[in-house]
Amino acid sequence: MKGHGAAVLAGAGALAAAAAGCGAAQGAQGASGNQGAQGDGADLPSRVVCEANYRAGDTGAGQEDTTLEAERTDDMAGAEDTAEFEELSIALRYIGEAPEGRMISVDVTDATGDRIARDLYQIGTPAVQDIAFSGGHGFTGLSYVHSGEATLQYWCTAEE
Repeated sequence: MKGHGAAVLAGAGALAAAAAGCGAAQGAQGASGNQGAQGDGADLPSRVVCEANYRAGDTGAGQEDTTLEAERTDDMAGAEDTAEFEELSIALRYIGEAPEGRMISVDVTDATGDRIARDLYQIGTPAVQDIAFSGGHGFTGLSYVHSGEATLQYWCTAEE
């Protein structure tokens, strides 16, 4: 078994090296001016929608539901939508085609404003609108964040 483990590690190292090489090649292509840093943006969704469910305690008391929406923008500021609850807040941000862009992020902060969770989705292949987890939970799948007795549950979908 020792030899098998070493082969797996060697294979993982080769895969990481190949991935790094692909990223360098993509960056070089963008630097040459042939296309944007991440592509032409044709496969980007026009907006991202996240459903969020908040519960103040384990009993389901104090449940609140909300929808966050962010339209595609092609600048570094991106589009953002937020929702605040008693103990947690959630922020959705979507940047389309920008020099460091093509990303969707979901940040969750506690009552003091400290970020306690961040999910970053860097848009590539396959396109986020082509990713679907079972249960209808879009490209993020179903995510949970807990703080004290409070629970925030969310999932995001991409729309054309």
